[in-house]
Amino acid sequence: MGHPPDEPPTITERLRAARARWPDVSVDDDHFARYLAARAGDDLSIDALNTDDLYLACACAAGDDAALRTFERELLPTIDGALRRMSLAPSIADDVKQSLRTQLFVAAAGDEPGITKYSGRGDLRGWLRVTAVRAALKALRPYRRAPDFDDDELLLEVADDQTDPELAHVKRVYRGQLKHAVAAACAKLSARERNLLRLSTIDQLSIDQIGELYRVHRATSARWLNRARERLVVLTRELLEAQLRLSRTEQQHVVALVRSQLDLSLPRVLSAGDKDEPSAGE
Repeated sequence: MGHPPDEPPTITERLRAARARWPDVSVDDDHFARYLAARAGDDLSIDALNTDDLYLACACAAGDDAALRTFERELLPTIDGALRRMSLAPSIADDVKQSLRTQLFVAAAGDEPGITKYSGRGDLRGWLRVTAVRAALKALRPYRRAPDFDDDELLLEVADDQTDPELAHVKRVYRGQLKHAVAAACAKLSARERNLLRLSTIDQLSIDQIGELYRVHRATSARWLNRARERLVVLTRELLEAQLRLSRTEQQHVVALVRSQLDLSLPRVLSAGDKDEPSAGE
């Protein structure tokens, strides 16, 4: 049975859709509900999350064999084109893929598998391509004297799944403005908001680890992080709309562009600047 267009699907309906998408994968209902809630926090609707992909990621994080086989078969090959664009030697490409498997699915002591870093705010395939390219860039760094490509541009390119021609057009036209707008928007954030984004995006800390640093509950750290991300989205959108004369359709695509590309633009923007010291209390 359907529901009114202004009423989002329930968790039960989302579970049903995710299981239809990944029929060989199984996740306990309560466990998946908690997994979704942790990524939504208090300020983000579950309706804004890519729950089908989060379902697969949740199962992979739990070590489900069927989920890992599905990921290996259907998602891992999507990074091959991105690695080919970097002109990697076959041996280095193989090493990157093996390193990526370890990073995503093997939890270090006291930590969670890297797949839990996928927030569900975009497509899992795009997130995976970006993660793979970052791993490759890190592997290449000791051997690169003068890079023959721009890291940011490469990341933006490989993350583009090209499924929406209008969105792809907006990306091509406004990519430069987006990078400048994100940097300007970051400057408007508080020191703590920038540090939260830095800890999550660059240091790759989990919500639990961020909570430990600030000596607050994980729900509070999740709420702070989501609030910082959403404020950055709003500020970036406002700056772009003030600079550009956009149609209503383009405005909608710009919002989608900001959300999908935020994690790609943040590392370089946040790599310099001040850091506030974590402290307890909100």
